[in-house]
Amino acid sequence: MKRGHGSLGRNLCTLFFCMLVTLNCQVVSAVEGVVPPEQDGAAKSDETDGAGKQLSKNGPSTEKSNTSGNALLYGGIGLAAVGAVLAAAGSGGGSDSAVDSGTAAAPVEAPPPQEKKEKEEKKESRPKITTPKDENPPDSKPVGPDIRGGDWSGYLDLVHGVKENVTASISQNGNHVIITTSSNQEYGRKFVGNINESGSIRVYDQRTGELWTTHEGPATKKRIDLYDYVDHYQALDRLYLER
Repeated sequence: MKRGHGSLGRNLCTLFFCMLVTLNCQVVSAVEGVVPPEQDGAAKSDETDGAGKQLSKNGPSTEKSNTSGNALLYGGIGLAAVGAVLAAAGSGGGSDSAVDSGTAAAPVEAPPPQEKKEKEEKKESRPKITTPKDENPPDSKPVGPDIRGGDWSGYLDLVHGVKENVTASISQNGNHVIITTSSNQEYGRKFVGNINESGSIRVYDQRTGELWTTHEGPATKKRIDLYDYVDHYQALDRLYLER
């Protein structure tokens, strides 16, 4: 549709130009056809009257001048029409250009270097969560002490939190262990890891990715004591459970 304006303008220009040429040809033919009869009339009047001779000579000149003026008038009208068409075609093309420029998609700006750097740092600061997979067949016999059950209770003591009483449930499939507590603190809610034959437990906090172990003594069927070093090994978080 945008190119249609230019084609329409060119077609109209061609049409008006042809009309102008035809009009001029008709005018010229009319001028050439009028002169000879008047000259014959002038010759006849010369034979009859001397005063008429002078009048007949001036007659053709006046009509010829009027006809030429009409030709110029028609030609001017034709040129004005062609100019108007060209102007309309030009304004139509301009409006198309405006539409094109208005609908052009805005370039996507890249984020500022500082903002990009902050996003990368934030991404890098997220803890890497380790979640050991359960590679045991379903319903495998517990490895080490059987610590399965939902009847555990005790407390969670966090250096950067509070000490609170909690309950816990533990699932154990072979050597794979999942401990879920009732804590509402930022971490210390869920742990996933393994237990060995002697009762040593290594589980990872699923919020911080920190490793918790029974380094103060192995777990038993009745007691679990887990610790996590914090502040560059200067303090300990603790989860103590019994039943």
